[in-house]
Amino acid sequence: EAAKLDDGENSWASAKAGFAAKRITDTESVHFVMSLSTLHWMQQLPWGTDQAQLGGAISCVTLQPSPMAKLRALADEELQGFFSSRMAELRTGGQVVATL
Repeated sequence: EAAKLDDGENSWASAKAGFAAKRITDTESVHFVMSLSTLHWMQQLPWGTDQAQLGGAISCVTLQPSPMAKLRALADEELQGFFSSRMAELRTGGQVVATL
């Protein structure tokens, strides 16, 4: 639910929680989107909870080529989902600001 910020202006604010690679609000319903952390957050890892597939790696930079390729493919898919979902939710002339 949006909260009115100023009695004299048409300024409203709302926060939505949810998996960011999917739609979280109505089509063409927002003017401005700000994302400070969801771009690097993945809903799940491509290997699930099976850590044996990681070969002892503790960082994505030390992953073997196969798990790294799977991770990059899923990250690309989720990033595409994030931006396509936000574009559908934006009104004409709306803007997205995204930082990591």
